[in-house]
Parts: sequence; C-alpha cells; structure tokens
Amino acid sequence: MAKDPADCPKNARAAEGAVIELSHLLDATDDTVERCEVPDTPGSSTSLSQHIEALDLHIFELEILHDRGDQPLIEGRTEHAELTGQSGDTRGAAALYDRLARDCQELFGPYDVRTLDAFEGLARWNGAVRAN
Repeated sequence: MAKDPADCPKNARAAEGAVIELSHLLDATDDTVERCEVPDTPGSSTSLSQHIEALDLHIFELEILHDRGDQPLIEGRTEHAELTGQSGDTRGAAALYDRLARDCQELFGPYDVRTLDAFEGLARWNGAVRAN
C-alpha cells in the first residue's frame, strides 16, 4: 500500500507475511476496540500530531480486525477526521470526512445517522476551508 511500487510487497504471499508479522507485533485481539489515549497536553500541535499518529496505527489495527462498517472503525475514522481539523489541517479533515461519508452512504444508505453525521462533518470542515 506504499506510494512507491518499490516499497510494496512483491506478491500476495509477501503481503500476507507482512500482515501476519504485524498482527503478531500488535498482539491483535478482539479487545483492541478502545479509543487511543490522548497525550497529556491537550490543544498543543505536538500532542495532536502524536495523537493523530497513534490513531493512524489504531485505525490500521481496526481495519485488520473489523469489517468496514463496524462501529469501532467508524468511530476511529471520525475521531481521526476531527483531530486532523483541530490540528489546523482543515482540507485534510474535509477529505477524511468526504471519504467516510461516501463509505457510510454505500454501506448504510443516505439517511443513516452515521452517513448524515459524516456529511455534517464534511460540511463543517469545508466551511472552515472557505473561511481561511
């Protein structure tokens, strides 16, 4: 899944090996659905960056353990989009919410609360982009 093809696994067997190795490193169990811990200094860009970085890994873990529409994964992606916006990356937050909203619409339909919440987040962060 790397951008540079040279960094990608050479075949499916290599990709499988990487996932197995990662799951052993993570010691992944079904209990891995808690939210990430927030660093001690809320509001600082450093703590937000650290939290976003931890959340990236947490979402990756959840994607291994859960289906795309499972609630822990939806919540993790929502939290990721919010923290991205709070860190000052309003365009990034809008893009994350856009992807989440389209996925929710496909999975749950256009009138599901998860879909509507994601589109609301998209609209809010798009408004912040225009305001800047």
